[in-house]
Amino acid sequence: RLGLPIGNGILTVNNTQQAVVRAAPGGEDKGGQAALAALTLLALARRMTRVEAS
Repeated sequence: RLGLPIGNGILTVNNTQQAVVRAAPGGEDKGGQAALAALTLLALARRMTRVEAS
């Protein structure tokens, strides 16, 4: 509706230790992966907008 990309990453864990491993930049970094996916989609949307305008 507003043309803003929204990313949503949810960690499904059984305990705090799993959450730390999955969220830590030195671990699985699931938050970083979600952020990268959102930024990649934003870049793609901008490229598509430029192509449509030309």
